[in-house]
Amino acid sequence: MLLLGNFYWQTQRIYKSFKEHSLTHSTVLGAVVELNIRNSLTNHSALETLIGHSLENIARFVRYLNQLEPFTAQELEAFAKASGLAGITTFSPQRKSTIAGPPEWLHRPISDKDNGLIFLPHSHLYLFAVPPLSQKPFSHGNDGIVVGMSSQQMDKIQETQSVGHLIKRLSQVKGIEYVRFEAIEAPKTPRLPASHDTKLIHINDKPVSETRITMGDKILIVGLEANYFSNRMASLKKELMAFISLLVILGGISSWWLYRLQRHKLEQTRTFERKMARQLEQASLGRAAATITHEMRNPLNAISMGLQRLQMESHALDNDHRQLITSMREAVERSNGVITHLQQYVHPFEPGHQEISLGPLLDSLGVLYRPQCTRNEIVLDFQLDAAATVKGDANYLAQAFENLLKNAVEAQLQGGSINIKLSQKQKNSIIHIENPCHTLTLEQSQRLLDPYFTTKTYGTGLGLAICKRIIDAHAGHLEIHCKENIFSASVSLPLSRG
Repeated sequence: MLLLGNFYWQTQRIYKSFKEHSLTHSTVLGAVVELNIRNSLTNHSALETLIGHSLENIARFVRYLNQLEPFTAQELEAFAKASGLAGITTFSPQRKSTIAGPPEWLHRPISDKDNGLIFLPHSHLYLFAVPPLSQKPFSHGNDGIVVGMSSQQMDKIQETQSVGHLIKRLSQVKGIEYVRFEAIEAPKTPRLPASHDTKLIHINDKPVSETRITMGDKILIVGLEANYFSNRMASLKKELMAFISLLVILGGISSWWLYRLQRHKLEQTRTFERKMARQLEQASLGRAAATITHEMRNPLNAISMGLQRLQMESHALDNDHRQLITSMREAVERSNGVITHLQQYVHPFEPGHQEISLGPLLDSLGVLYRPQCTRNEIVLDFQLDAAATVKGDANYLAQAFENLLKNAVEAQLQGGSINIKLSQKQKNSIIHIENPCHTLTLEQSQRLLDPYFTTKTYGTGLGLAICKRIIDAHAGHLEIHCKENIFSASVSLPLSRG
């Protein structure tokens, strides 16, 4: 609103300045036209007076010469030509004759009402009679003389000083579109005093400032170029649009930045909440694991020892009871394994910083599981880079890799293959384990790292979660993929020299 208000104020201020500027120039032009009219009238009157005196003197001189010796027509014509006159006519009451030179230069009869200087607009002539025709020269016995001069020169002078000529010249001045007069219609009310009116119009898509000035019974209309005003308004509109665009862009950037900042803060809050939830969960699991270990492990150990003793000392048991005791011992061992895994998961991992060569570590695991792979017809393929070394805890890393290898073996009860590759990439060592897996779906593979999720009948769902915690404790990264019935686990650990 403030921006639009400022734009409106700017446009009104520019329009007011434009009207004042146009009115000032138009008023000056009106004053020039009015002064030219007055000068033209004054000059016209002065010229007519001068012409009248000149023609009167010539007429008296011709009259004087004619009284000494009457002129012939040829002499009058020659005298008129030499004097720059249109013609001369003499009236002699004694001779009762009229002589003109050149003949018939005067196309109308002279009346006794024509006194002094006479202008014949249709003939373009100025006439002067001596004596005045009202004195009836024939009745007094005086010769009368009428001289005439062409008004063409006078017309040219008057034309150069006329209002039309001035308006034509003013219309050719740069910045002035037109100057013209219009008649005022007969008013039905008393005439108002002179007024001025300025407005902006467009002629052929060109801006023009038109000012109407009342001068007597006519209106002077002055049209001035308004390109400056139009350009200034266009520039102001462009500035407004540019400023609005800038505000929109800055607003968009600010909104985007605030949105990103809010998302970042929200993500931080969620991360903190997840971290707190995990810590609370770990604390709860820790207390639960301590309680389970204290309350369950001792009875399980006692049960396991009792079953073992029964199995060793009870010779009277038949095969079915012996098989039942064996199954019970396996159930106790599984329960004990669950407690062990739970303890390992909730236990904080604090790895050491020994130099560990990953090649021999993985090779030792291969030696441990090779007999079982042979029994299950699983082919083990190792591609190990002996130079790959990391800093960490060998026991923890061995436990993590053993869990991955154990899962790969247990996933192929009917035979298959396991490919283990150790390589170096930039500042990391990459351990890639790949094996076929026909029973794992894509949705299940995406949840394998979640605690307590398992696809095994007697699994705890904590093996891979423990692997991930061990790898994370060594500043590494564990990724699991399952595509086209091929399971792959990729472990990335920073090299010790990095």
